[in-house]
Amino acid sequence: MIAKNTYGTITPEEYTELATLVDDGQRLILRKATAMDILLDRGYQVQLNDMKSADTANLCYDFGYTSIP
Repeated sequence: MIAKNTYGTITPEEYTELATLVDDGQRLILRKATAMDILLDRGYQVQLNDMKSADTANLCYDFGYTSIP
């Protein structure tokens, strides 16, 4: 859908679905950031694995990230 949106070939229904998915993703990122902030304030060591899904954790490790500062 992102490619279709980029090329201007997305239907109104697909655009609505894409907008919903983007909003949901942004809310999830905000919740994770808030949770990380609380844990860091409490003295926890937060690892990148703790904040990423199993699918994306490996990608982040490929780029050399091992923890969240």
